Amino acid sequence: MSAQDAAASALKARNRMSAATVVRGFVGTRRLSGAAFGLFFMTSAVSALAQAAEEPSVDTILDRYIRALGGKAAIRKLTSRVAKGTITFPAQGITGNIEAWTMFPDKLLVITDLPGIGRLRQGYDGTVGWVEDPQTGIRQVTGAELDDLRRSAAFDRAQHMKDVFPGLAFKGRETVNGRDVWVLETKLDPLTYRMYFAVDTGLIVHFEMDQAEDGGGKSRVTLDPGDYRPVAGVMVPWSIKESGPAMGWEEKFTEITPNVVIDESFFARPRATTAP
Repeated sequence: MSAQDAAASALKARNRMSAATVVRGFVGTRRLSGAAFGLFFMTSAVSALAQAAEEPSVDTILDRYIRALGGKAAIRKLTSRVAKGTITFPAQGITGNIEAWTMFPDKLLVITDLPGIGRLRQGYDGTVGWVEDPQTGIRQVTGAELDDLRRSAAFDRAQHMKDVFPGLAFKGRETVNGRDVWVLETKLDPLTYRMYFAVDTGLIVHFEMDQAEDGGGKSRVTLDPGDYRPVAGVMVPWSIKESGPAMGWEEKFTEITPNVVIDESFFARPRATTAP
C-alpha cells in the first residue's frame, strides 16, 4: 500500500468517527474535531484546582471541567468557531490542510485536503450526517456512526455532558501520559467513550472512543489535546494528536476564529452523488 493509499484509508476511518472531535470541540465542536472532535477539546488556563482527598462524583468532575473551560458565561458567548491548520501523517510523510467549521447548536463541517488524495468532507446539518470522499463520492451517515457524529456536533456539549453522553460513570484514578487523571466512562451500544480529566487542573487531557466501522464492528481511537491557548476567553487546544487502529496523525491549527457568521446551508449534504 502506498503512503497516499494508507493516508486515504486513515482519513476515511477518521471521518467515520466524530470528533471529536471533533475537539473539534468539546465545548461546542470535535473531531476534526478533534476533528471533531472532535471535534475541539476546549480547556481553560485557570489556576490548578485542589486535588480531591476522596473519590469525586461525576457531577464534581464535570463542574470542575466547566470552570476549567473558563466558566459558563464565557462558553455561552460562543456561537460558532472556525479552525484552520494542517494535518500530518508522520509515518507516511504526508501533510495536508484541515478546516473545522462548527456552529450552535449542532452543526459541523470538517474539510481535509491531502496531496495526491484530494478533498474529503464530513458534515452534519443538525439532522443529516454525510461524508464526501474523492474516490467513492457522497455517503449518508446512519446508525451508530450518525449517533457519534451527532454527539460531536453538539456545540455546547461541555455544559451538557450527561445529556450528550448519558450513563457517565466514575471508573477510578489512573495515570495517562504522565498525568494523574480521573476517568469517566459511558457505554452507548455499540460504542464506549472514556474521558480522562487531570486531577490537578480539571481539564480533559486524554479521550478514547470506539469508532463505528462500515458493516458493523468498532475500533479504538484516542485523542490527546495540547498547546492550549485562549480564544474568546475559552482555552483551545491548538494541536491534537490522534491514534487509530492502523496509524497516527496530528492536527495543528494556525487560525481559530470565534463567532463567525455562517449560513446554515454551508453544512447541508451536497447534491452530487458520485465521485468527480
